[in-house]
Amino acid sequence: VNHATLQKSMGPDPKKQIDLIKYRLVSGDDVFPVEAVAESTGAFQKSFTGTVDFLESGAKERARFSQEIEARSRLNFAYSYSGSLGLVFAVENDRDIFGESKMDEVVDVFAQFLDVSSEEGAVDASRYLGGALVSQLCKWVDANAHWETAVDLVVTRASETHRGQFVSKNKFFDLHDIFHNAKDEQPYEFTLTGTLVGLDTDDRRFHFVIPDGEDYKGGFHEDFVATPTTVPGRYTVTIVEKVTRVVATGKVSRSRSLKSLTPFAG
Repeated sequence: VNHATLQKSMGPDPKKQIDLIKYRLVSGDDVFPVEAVAESTGAFQKSFTGTVDFLESGAKERARFSQEIEARSRLNFAYSYSGSLGLVFAVENDRDIFGESKMDEVVDVFAQFLDVSSEEGAVDASRYLGGALVSQLCKWVDANAHWETAVDLVVTRASETHRGQFVSKNKFFDLHDIFHNAKDEQPYEFTLTGTLVGLDTDDRRFHFVIPDGEDYKGGFHEDFVATPTTVPGRYTVTIVEKVTRVVATGKVSRSRSLKSLTPFAG
């Protein structure tokens, strides 16, 4: 089976082209549990779809894809080959909508992700690629790290151009640790007027409420200066909220700290 044979099976439409993706799983003992193959290839499919969607629509925080994107990025099994576990996937597309160079862009995104070598780089990647795509790519990393498999990835375009790279199991281990340890923290500062209902200077905790509104609880900010305070009492407060997102999973947590406290004179 080769490019020409697969291309011929698609019919005479000159706008149709087919690209091949060689996906070879490598294991130290040449044993491949079905779950390992299914999880690795399934996560790769979702990452591939997410990458195509990113190139078409930009960064997203949630993985929601149109039926068109899913259809255009669907990987079909073409054939297998010898050498550990060699699989070949075929991608059918139109030259005028997918673009002959689009596959190069897909490969570039994977390369950029795989090139991350620090937690700071992981945060930068998540901001550029979007939480949705990075989470999908991390699931692909997690699957291969869990099963201790390497992946030899080679993309062959209809023009017979070859691109790709070998991703060792140690690279998957490193990426797993980097992205799961990386946290994107962004502080937000805002001022409110309401009622201070609790202030514990020993435990450095506060409780502030907006009438008929939200409660705010948390600790003291490093810049907070304690002064004689009446509780309960009307105050204008400045609160710093820190939003922390785990890069690999997108899980978000929030913490609030009291930065300043001023009696309300209104």
